[in-house]
Amino acid sequence: MPRKHKQKVTRIALSAAAVVIVALLLTPKESLVVPAWTVRVVDKGGKPAERVNVEQIWRDYSLESHDNTEIVVTGSDGIASFPKRSISASTLWRILGPIGSFLSTGVHASYGPSAWIMARKDHCLGGEVFYSPDEKMPETIVVERLNFLSECK
Repeated sequence: MPRKHKQKVTRIALSAAAVVIVALLLTPKESLVVPAWTVRVVDKGGKPAERVNVEQIWRDYSLESHDNTEIVVTGSDGIASFPKRSISASTLWRILGPIGSFLSTGVHASYGPSAWIMARKDHCLGGEVFYSPDEKMPETIVVERLNFLSECK
């Protein structure tokens, strides 16, 4: 095979490999931030807490720069349900996102998925639970009087 032809074949093969690598780096992939989550909001006596604002906050610190939130209000059963939360990001962003997080926040940077749910009513009752991928999801929030607020004492 002549040398020029061999060089042309090599260039075409390298170009094709580069296109494949770039495509793989830019193709988005979905990942779970927090599974579907249902909690029952109760008072200290275990009675369902009705008409309580329940806010879910979630974020993948490796891929997002801001929190996401949704608020639902409990019915007479004290139940609040949230769908699964996921994020779509390319492999390139999955590499660059944590680097950017570290560069903007330094040693205090957080990484990976995080979620929590806060229940609040009339600024004087509240409670919260946290999601950890390694633990069973909390199913109950007990709302208690928030004594640190002067109007709630």
